[in-house]
Amino acid sequence: MLVLPSAPSGAEGVPASSTVLFFEDFESYVEGSSLAAQGGWNYGGLRPWETMTVVSQGYQSDRGAAAFGQEGATNDFKMYRIFVGTDFERLTGRVRWDGPVNVLSGFLFSLTYWEHAGPTYIQIRDGNFAFGTASNVVDNVVDSGLPVVSGSWYVMSIETLPGSVGFKIFDAEGTQLLASATLPQLTAYPYTYVLLYPVVNGAAYTASYDDIRVEDVTTVTATVDIDPDVLNLKSRGNDVTVCIELPEGFDVSRVEIGTVTLGGIAARPSPTAIGDHDADGIPDLMLKFDRGGIGGIVTVGDAILVLEGELSDGTRIEGQDTIHVIQPSV
Repeated sequence: MLVLPSAPSGAEGVPASSTVLFFEDFESYVEGSSLAAQGGWNYGGLRPWETMTVVSQGYQSDRGAAAFGQEGATNDFKMYRIFVGTDFERLTGRVRWDGPVNVLSGFLFSLTYWEHAGPTYIQIRDGNFAFGTASNVVDNVVDSGLPVVSGSWYVMSIETLPGSVGFKIFDAEGTQLLASATLPQLTAYPYTYVLLYPVVNGAAYTASYDDIRVEDVTTVTATVDIDPDVLNLKSRGNDVTVCIELPEGFDVSRVEIGTVTLGGIAARPSPTAIGDHDADGIPDLMLKFDRGGIGGIVTVGDAILVLEGELSDGTRIEGQDTIHVIQPSV
């Protein structure tokens, strides 16, 4: 799962495979000051009764930013900060709500919409994530069934994936995944703005933010060995065995089994084992995959199967192996 450090230094949990493009813990601002015109933060569509103020309620630090909404206010408050970099792979941030947190059902997170067209930005928005611009809105409502507790912090994460965008909601520590959803990526753009967008929707409440970071995440290449090398589609065996090795500096014990797929087929949760099956002195992780599932995605001849997954800190891993597929006539 994702682990958020309190600072962007490499010594405090930032994966070796990620580059921090932007980080904000709000510690450099004076408590009680308006965030407007400080540190690259600017208002957009600001109503007079709405403010973004530096407050002593940051999650890990003693400061964060809070947006105070007044009853009757509308949905046009937002604040943005341009970050250095032309693209990103993952945005995370801690978010807390005090008061009504969602107009959809009153107690559900809704990952509501993703706008696209023209210059783009990233939003953390009132229990919702959105990619967007001012036009061409695509509505995607996904109810996660996650109870929202007023006054509690959550870690929100969005990540660009090949052809899609992944949304995740974690507990306050960023270690327990509470809900997730995947939406199609309609158009790819470089994302150059971070927006904090508390949607008031006619109710008085406060939305608070802390530890906002944008990362460029590099995928770690894994060595993958699939057994059997020759897959007989007529065989009645139960499993395909895969052994995974990682480069120096990455620990196979930190592979999150629930994230690993082979050709899109999920790994079985058990059995698993860490050993050294090829006796090369490098630890490997053994996983099992359903033989019927693998057989359903290959055809006779050589087949390249791609393995994908994540480590416990969110680092992506990817590797592949080639097997030969046969289907005897008798």
